[in-house]
Amino acid sequence: CFPGINSSGVLGKMGNTCSAEKVMNTSKPLTAEADIATDQVTSLAWKPLCCNIKGTRCLRNADWLPGMGYSDLYCICQIPGKPFSRSVTEVVNNSLNPVWNQELQFRDYDAGDVLEFYVYDKDWIRPDDLLGYVALQSEQFHSGGFEGEVRLERAGKDVEAYLAIKIEAPAKEDTGTPKAGKPPAPQEIPKALEASGNFNRPADYGWLEESLHLVCTNSMSALDIRNVSTGSRHCPIFFTLGGCPNDRCGMQSLMFVTDDERQVDFWWVKPQKSNPANLAKETLSLHNHGRHKNNPGMSKPFYQPLAELFQQGTVVGEWRFGLQVVGIGSVVSTWRAFIEHVTKEPAEKLYVHFLWEEDWTLDPFAQSKFVRGKIVYQKDLKYPVFHSRQYEIHDGKVIISNYEEPCAKAVLPDGSLKDLWDLGTTN
Repeated sequence: CFPGINSSGVLGKMGNTCSAEKVMNTSKPLTAEADIATDQVTSLAWKPLCCNIKGTRCLRNADWLPGMGYSDLYCICQIPGKPFSRSVTEVVNNSLNPVWNQELQFRDYDAGDVLEFYVYDKDWIRPDDLLGYVALQSEQFHSGGFEGEVRLERAGKDVEAYLAIKIEAPAKEDTGTPKAGKPPAPQEIPKALEASGNFNRPADYGWLEESLHLVCTNSMSALDIRNVSTGSRHCPIFFTLGGCPNDRCGMQSLMFVTDDERQVDFWWVKPQKSNPANLAKETLSLHNHGRHKNNPGMSKPFYQPLAELFQQGTVVGEWRFGLQVVGIGSVVSTWRAFIEHVTKEPAEKLYVHFLWEEDWTLDPFAQSKFVRGKIVYQKDLKYPVFHSRQYEIHDGKVIISNYEEPCAKAVLPDGSLKDLWDLGTTN
């Protein structure tokens, strides 16, 4: 359902980015005339809380039948009452003393929040077995952090099991304007284009919010995502939003994945038919047949060039596309896709969160085709702070704007993501 890509170019639309170092929560772009007062008080907010789940020891064996080996273990950490804080480690197979050494970030941490940890044995047929639980109160780590072992509750009769964790002392970051000093030179803001006529909004994709959170916290490889036909395991690297629904298809999003051989693939993920506010989790895996069929179908040739850009590490103009391992898992590694401004010193990697598709050629028989949208990305993998910038593809020629838009902390930005700029290609 996405036109206008050929083998020499990229996919649909890419997002705007933000060059300001400080996080700004605003729906309007900065104006070149904006004055920054030198006597304003700096605004502070909590930085994302960093927690390293090191491992456990002395767990009971949930796979106790002969020939079954030991448990396949993973850990969930979350802040009660904040459902999108839920983060999951990799699965360590056949072990009673797993070592994850996996760092998680909690962007919505506030002073007073409790951290809950659950250790489970992964079962492929029946529900997963809980092997231990512990809750850390805010006063146990808020003032100076925490590093050590904590005893797990609900570990089983006469079982003393322990979880090793490290929590960095929470800190605050400057999210406002400086008290004094010369303001940075404003960016040159491009001329705004008229509205595209695309009625889809970022808020329409709330059913994907939890998956987007797992991408930005580098946790997607913990999910069991596979090609059902071949059994091959994959790690999601980014999604495309904005192109659906349209007059040819209903609500869906294209998910790009890679395996440990750096082979990039993609398929559709969809919301539940009975409850459109929730993801149909079966569609996280590729089904070529049956009621969960979600292969790309006729969209395959349009999106394949984009997959190849990241898979082959292609350089297009000033930008290099690539893939990077950011975590080692027991089944599949954690990967992130990035674009890198190769002419900038030092080179800066922008880790793709998702692509927003805003405008494209409607006539499939047009001699000249274009797509236009935004790339949404992170600059630092430790912090879920998102930037965006416009991208365009005209008959295979890729253009990525130098204008970086104001930053946001929400995994789904507001409607200003739909604003397009004149990059000199509209004629």
